[in-house]
Amino acid sequence: MAITAPRGTQDFLPEQTAEWQLLEAKIRQICSLYGFGEIRTPMFESTELFLRGIGETTDVVTKEMYTFEDRGGRSMTLRPENTASVVRAFLEHKLYGDPQVHKFYYMGPMFRHDRPQAGRYRQFTQFGVEEIGSKDPAVDAEIIAMAFQLFRELGLNDLVLHLNSVGCPKCRPVYRQKLLDFFADKRDQLCDDCNERLEKNPLRVLDCKEDGEKMMKMGVPLITDNLCDECKEHFHKVQEYLTAIGIPFTLDPRLVRGLDYYTNTAFEIMYAPLGAQSTVCGGGRYDGLIEEVGGPSTPGIGFAIGMERLLLTLKEQGLLPPVEKKQPVFIVALGDAAKTKAFELQQQLREKGLYAEIDLLGRSMKGQMKSANKLHADYTVIIGEDELAAGEARSAIWPAKNKSAFPLMGLLHIWKHTRRDDLLMDTMEGLHRSHYCAEVSEADKGKEVVLTGWVERRRDHGGLIFIDLRDRTGIVQVVASPDYEQASFDKAEQVRTEYVLVVRGVVRMRDADTVNPKMKTGTIEIRCEELRILNSSKTPPFYIEDNIDVDEKIRLKYRYLDLRRPEMQKNLIMRHKVKHAMRTFLNEHGFIDIETPELCKSTPEGARDYLVPSRVNEGKFYALPQSPQIFKQLLMISGMDRYYQIARCFRDEDLRADRQPEFTQLDMEMSFMDQEEILTLVEEMVHYIFKETLGTTSSSRFTA
Repeated sequence: MAITAPRGTQDFLPEQTAEWQLLEAKIRQICSLYGFGEIRTPMFESTELFLRGIGETTDVVTKEMYTFEDRGGRSMTLRPENTASVVRAFLEHKLYGDPQVHKFYYMGPMFRHDRPQAGRYRQFTQFGVEEIGSKDPAVDAEIIAMAFQLFRELGLNDLVLHLNSVGCPKCRPVYRQKLLDFFADKRDQLCDDCNERLEKNPLRVLDCKEDGEKMMKMGVPLITDNLCDECKEHFHKVQEYLTAIGIPFTLDPRLVRGLDYYTNTAFEIMYAPLGAQSTVCGGGRYDGLIEEVGGPSTPGIGFAIGMERLLLTLKEQGLLPPVEKKQPVFIVALGDAAKTKAFELQQQLREKGLYAEIDLLGRSMKGQMKSANKLHADYTVIIGEDELAAGEARSAIWPAKNKSAFPLMGLLHIWKHTRRDDLLMDTMEGLHRSHYCAEVSEADKGKEVVLTGWVERRRDHGGLIFIDLRDRTGIVQVVASPDYEQASFDKAEQVRTEYVLVVRGVVRMRDADTVNPKMKTGTIEIRCEELRILNSSKTPPFYIEDNIDVDEKIRLKYRYLDLRRPEMQKNLIMRHKVKHAMRTFLNEHGFIDIETPELCKSTPEGARDYLVPSRVNEGKFYALPQSPQIFKQLLMISGMDRYYQIARCFRDEDLRADRQPEFTQLDMEMSFMDQEEILTLVEEMVHYIFKETLGTTSSSRFTA
């Protein structure tokens, strides 16, 4: 029987580890901004630490800890969380003797015998922070703000902060007794776990997943109504700070967290798109924990985030950026002597900080070239008997007409001082585009055409390579084969998605069984006679296609990619057609297109102005126009009796689905016309726009 990883654990292969490293780098960046330093604690501790620190009545202690005896008979436990360990380290190293706020963060494995599910494992990785030494409510808000900034910079915006106060040793016993009194005659309505919790820690009853909502309907006393004056003031200030920095929150009287050491502020951050299992961060204040573990009374607060769950969330939402793979210099060696020289050069390159590879599987030249392509080699060179004899290497990926040789020992210098684009990329010299991709038709059968565009997809069928070439008009299929032209076929093997190509080829009809009726060009294809790579491309962060489910922030970050998608290009083309139709109609009806200033005096029109400071007039501001209202009235008075402008307008107002701070409007002004004439003219223009852009016609008047 094959040995597998224990249940609730997992392996992370290099591709997955790279994703972890991206997340870890972002976490370290945020921690640095907030002044937190990394702490690393042992993965197992004395069991007593967790019994005293977490609480003997918690589910973690009673059900989930991995506990064992060492050879000395001492009870040890794999850490189920890390706050207790950080507190132990804080005391052991007597950091309490340094009267300042101590800021720690950690990332590492934790262990709980829990039921494995998506994003939850028995060995899991946790990122957490601890801020020890201050009771100031500003610290509570700082901790929460730190978590929010991390999530927002990762692209998670639909966040909901649930906030509560669980009181202090002064007011909590009073509340505890009220809970016991309330449930004295209602124990038969509680689940078995809650009845047990009433005996040991009544506050945990509120956190019950089964009966929590039912209890609230029963009218259970709320801890926020039973706080002492000091706790009330602390909780009020936390809310005040959060409001000041724009972090919204929901007061949640059921939120008590699962660990006994919490005092005062308790919080959870939820990401709404995850549904029922939406909690991505939890934490709170633990002002009595250090004293409980055996140290002086010292306040503290922290939070923890399960990193597996966070990574899963980022993947599901399409927010994890693609991992950039390092691209090597690949040295192709032909023969044993050449391999020795290649091995020598490889080591020299690595010692200079450059990534280099050679073949280690005894492949042929063709196999080695395929390996170089698979690794997306930045630069591939060939060393054979002839090259050894001449003391030179030659490139394998420059265009055939530009192949060049250089001294073997000069490889390092050439690599360091030559850009990849200079080595790989072709030009359009001698070629001129004859057609757009989707404009090639059956009428062009047998004609030679020159096309340019981006690679939609590439399909390698062995002796044939099919490339779907895309521009703003649509897609056409290009076929490369060594039977047509060997060099172009070799180039086609290097091509990947979103590479920019120029293709010279002959239009031919597809076989009847390969016709694609869904494509405008589905009946024809281009037999490739010459292919040039104008630009390479890394793997895009999302597919260049319609109906993608990608976070808006990612789309905006890579706007140039988003605008390649057919639906976005259709929108831009439609906008162009509408504006063109407007101009044509109005020009034919005696209107004059006049541009008006965008820097002007403020003339409020119901919204706030965007102000632009003037460098030459210190302390003075221009206003961006909400509309050209004043200017078009001036034009009417000056005798320009028919004016129009497709004008940019700016209004500093709240956003809605159909309202933006910057927008475009058709602005028209007419003199010496009555209402009926204006309505008739505008209706005719709208009919004309629909006809020219959509091909629709209507002979009837518009009616309200």
